[in-house]
Amino acid sequence: RGYINQYYGSIKHIVFEAVMNPECSWLNPDISGEKLAYVLEHEQIHFALMEIAARKLTRDIRKEAKNFIAVQSTYQDTQDEISAKIRDMVLTANQAVLKEHKSFDEYTSLYFDPEAQRWWLHRVEDQLLKLGGK
Repeated sequence: RGYINQYYGSIKHIVFEAVMNPECSWLNPDISGEKLAYVLEHEQIHFALMEIAARKLTRDIRKEAKNFIAVQSTYQDTQDEISAKIRDMVLTANQAVLKEHKSFDEYTSLYFDPEAQRWWLHRVEDQLLKLGGK
């Protein structure tokens, strides 16, 4: 009789974070003072949307990980199952945050609208407070 190998794997600790890459940012130096503040605030809101997505993803994966165990016949297959689980959740989170960015841009980028942008700023600030730290 042969033995059946089984490998078990789980997600013990995982954190996602939003990171800004300054090399991917741009700013038109010819923008007037009032519009410059608007553009900078606009970019800050985009970053806040990413931070919110990172915090939600961390929370959701940690919740899901409590009941998740990968069981496979090889170590590599177990790692692949865990990676696929994380990749699927990241893909879902990315789709949701891209939808948020698009909505934000539709309300604030097509024309200069400080009131609409202020509404978004308050919205993301509230979400960040509710989500707390990582």
